[in-house]
Amino acid sequence: MRKIDGHMHFCVASLKEALVTMDRNDIHYAINARIVDPTPGLEMLKASQDITGGRVVTLSSFEGDDRALLDEPGRVAKIVERFRREVDAGTKGFKISKRLGLVAKYADGSWVRPDDERFDPLWSAAGEMNVPVLIHTADPIPNWEPLTDDNPRAQAFREHPEVYFGDGKHLGRLELLEMRERILARHPDTVFVNAHWGCYPEDLDHLVRLFETYPNFYTDTERGKVTTVPEGKEHTSHREILIKYANRTLFGTDLAYWAEKNGRVDHEWNAGMYARQFNWFETDADGGVALPDDVLRKLYHDTAKTVYHL
Repeated sequence: MRKIDGHMHFCVASLKEALVTMDRNDIHYAINARIVDPTPGLEMLKASQDITGGRVVTLSSFEGDDRALLDEPGRVAKIVERFRREVDAGTKGFKISKRLGLVAKYADGSWVRPDDERFDPLWSAAGEMNVPVLIHTADPIPNWEPLTDDNPRAQAFREHPEVYFGDGKHLGRLELLEMRERILARHPDTVFVNAHWGCYPEDLDHLVRLFETYPNFYTDTERGKVTTVPEGKEHTSHREILIKYANRTLFGTDLAYWAEKNGRVDHEWNAGMYARQFNWFETDADGGVALPDDVLRKLYHDTAKTVYHL
């Protein structure tokens, strides 16, 4: 079954290598959510089209240093203007990273809030042009939990404190997710593909509520570093959610192509990762959800094709 990976990351130098893994794993299209890459959008778009024949679908992004985003007068208007040019040239959407709310700051040192109303013209423009916004807000629960033995990723955060947000200096996780929800509510005509099972993979009740409340809410299936689930929750099963909301769920892996192993992209590791993913969706082995063929077709291909107009 031909597939679309709705959440991947490429730079120009990795496009040829990306095609190798795509071909080995029957990935016909890949949605390129970009990375911190200085390549201008139109140049990245042209490279994607020239090197991959359009199979790598590059999204627009803020580009460059976003630490002082919004302090420059007219900055958002310039971004919207560039976004429109890129869509005219073939760009299929816009990517918003978790840097909004977690990394980007105003000149006065306060956090750039994802729901800042000055961004509204950008979200509105996406709706007007009928292209989606791929949005990632916040991170898994352990990134905010105390660095004790109860935190399964405590050691990783001690080694990489830049991805730990429970220091009292960052915005709260649920606070950020509430900001994301305000964006959904303010822009009902814009499709938002919310990465990582709706940016809250630990709580399926939360995911179902968003599906039911916001018709413009879509998600992808990359769960990130999920290691804990809140106690006391009665969750709808992944299988039930995927069957009911197959028209609003995209298969995605978050596979990134700037990391190399032993001087090369590890295509064998990539193949194993895809095999594990496909096994989980297609069988009941290892807790898999054994989806019906019609649901698999939507998850793997049809929904992404519709959302990104492929």
